[in-house]
Amino acid sequence: STLLRARADAAAAETALKEAKANEQKEIDAFKKKQADIRAAAETRVSYNTSDVKSFAEFLARKDFKALAIQDPTSTTGTLAWGASWGQADQASADEAARKTCFSQEPLDDYKNKTVKFFPCIMAFPAQNMSTVKIAGKSAVDFAQSRVDRANKGLAWREKANSTFTAALAKLDKDVAKVELELKQNNCTQPTSSAHAIVANANSILKGKANETKTAKANGTKTAKVSPHKQVAEAQAKTAKAADKIVAKV
Repeated sequence: STLLRARADAAAAETALKEAKANEQKEIDAFKKKQADIRAAAETRVSYNTSDVKSFAEFLARKDFKALAIQDPTSTTGTLAWGASWGQADQASADEAARKTCFSQEPLDDYKNKTVKFFPCIMAFPAQNMSTVKIAGKSAVDFAQSRVDRANKGLAWREKANSTFTAALAKLDKDVAKVELELKQNNCTQPTSSAHAIVANANSILKGKANETKTAKANGTKTAKVSPHKQVAEAQAKTAKAADKIVAKV
């Protein structure tokens, strides 16, 4: 049924959202680990051998705006080239000066001997902010969330329609039972064209139109748009008329 499909779609959307969030978290964790590795490299693999800066802690004590660029730790297993700047007018100026100093250093032995293919300098301080990084997984999460929202909205509509329709059918069953009781109590035997036949066919009216719509959809054809609520209303109206006829005859 459409309700079961709606429930399945909503469940599948929730599963996809969980997977997207898990992948996004993996990216975030990888980013944080990379920043931690860069910080660790700046503290332990750089030889701060100038009169101005003799350690990473000493660099941190320098006046803002300051920046520290180091050779990419993954490009070598040895000591890393570095460049520092402080007391600049703004952060952008400090970053640029630190990078230039790092790039201007004499390449290390493993670079000169071509045991590494590149000599990049990356910012070790200030650390890259998460808000400036494009996390590919975030767009996947956003898409999955929109899918969940659509699926849940559709499911809510189906659940409400099913509940309303079920309640209407229950009322119709009561109406049918009431008329049949009137017939029995008054010992009435109606011909097939009478009120009794109309009441007896009330449910088939609903089921027939529902099956007609389902068949038409399967065959790619169109039928008149008749809602379940309208179908129930039609059957209830026929039931009411049938009851009136019985009362009038008794």
